[in-house]
Amino acid sequence: MVKILLADTDTKRNSASYQFLSNEKDFEIESTNDGISTIKKYLEIEPNIFVIDSNFTDIKTLDIIVQLYRILVNII
Repeated sequence: MVKILLADTDTKRNSASYQFLSNEKDFEIESTNDGISTIKKYLEIEPNIFVIDSNFTDIKTLDIIVQLYRILVNII
């Protein structure tokens, strides 16, 4: 099973991507629409594929990536 996390502030685009990918039986798809829930969901499901929007308003996208990197480096 391939785990995919879709993180996008545009709920229509997120929904369309989810619908498109959900046709594949080997994909387990989760989606988020803000920075905080993206970090939490990433750590919860540990996705194989991570698609992230560049327009989050609560946290800058680069800050999300940096926070995840710091957390994951300490785990590994």
